[in-house]
Amino acid sequence: MGEKQRLLLVCGSDDYLVAEKAKAVIDEWVPAADRDFGLEIIDGNVDTSDRVVAAVGQCLEALQTMSFFGGGKTVWLRNASFLAGGGRSFDSDRVIESIVSLTSMVREGVAEGQAFLLSTCAIPRNSALFKAFKEADAVVDFGADGKPWERERALRENFGTFLERFGLKMGTQVRDEFLARVGSDTRTILQELEKLLLYRGGPGEIKTADVEAITSVGKEAEAWDLTDAVGLRNSVKVALSLRRLEEQGTAPIMLSVMLDGRIRDLILIRAGLDGGWLRAYDKSASWDNPPREAQLAFGLAESLSKQTSYRLAKLAQQARNYTLNELRAARHHLMMMREQMVSGSLDEGFLMETTLFKIVGRPAPRGSSRG
Repeated sequence: MGEKQRLLLVCGSDDYLVAEKAKAVIDEWVPAADRDFGLEIIDGNVDTSDRVVAAVGQCLEALQTMSFFGGGKTVWLRNASFLAGGGRSFDSDRVIESIVSLTSMVREGVAEGQAFLLSTCAIPRNSALFKAFKEADAVVDFGADGKPWERERALRENFGTFLERFGLKMGTQVRDEFLARVGSDTRTILQELEKLLLYRGGPGEIKTADVEAITSVGKEAEAWDLTDAVGLRNSVKVALSLRRLEEQGTAPIMLSVMLDGRIRDLILIRAGLDGGWLRAYDKSASWDNPPREAQLAFGLAESLSKQTSYRLAKLAQQARNYTLNELRAARHHLMMMREQMVSGSLDEGFLMETTLFKIVGRPAPRGSSRG
């Protein structure tokens, strides 16, 4: 972007990263002393068609108006949530026309001395507006909601930077424990790291005991606690996790998808243990020349192929609690449960609880390979 064409879209599913980048852009573009008259911020977090049209209209008008003192002006359309659409009001002709006008402005470019920043967590990557910014080479994209393993990989790439910000250090196992408890929301992660900094009284090495003592368990982590409890065949933990998730209003159908993914992974791991092509120890594990059919299965279990050695070892411990036949039966039970949920014949919470107790049952001897 040249000095005469300051135009930028900052987008992505992580609201914290989007907000931080947008603020950094404003700091770069508009000196603090010039913001009273050289910066106009328009709230894009609107929920009716009239407010969408008004916000876009205000934005276009502002870009056609010079600063009060005749200098340049930066217009920031902040948190434009309406770009995600949703509901009939957002599909009205007036809303569509306003977004078309905004897209045309981006394609034509802003006037000399003017600047336009659009920040949003919700813009379709196939929309004309996104493509217009892309064609202008004016996009900072932190990514749309992807698969869980994609979000986890992106998080791990940035996690070292977060630790450096607070002067903290974590070993691989401590990181795994921390992220398993906290989840993948950046804002929550930073809050929990700040708590750890205060807890230990300053920068330094974080231990597992510190994480367990002070770190809060988020909704996402609570759901993973349920899948771990099923893997461990611990009926008490299953019951407690279900109660907490019910209190949080977590949808049983969403939990069923997570549970199916865990059982699918455990089937592949159990097959690897039985076949000798997965080497698993107490704190580490690795694949050892798996057969072609197993390698093809990784295409259906990408999250498993991305696991750290430590996490893979933990999953192997869970797989040893079941025989291969028991795991296959568990997946069948989950499939039948989802069919009953869709039919609406029984209460979803009741179906979830009875199905999981049917799966967990009486554990087979640890390490058994019968079936």
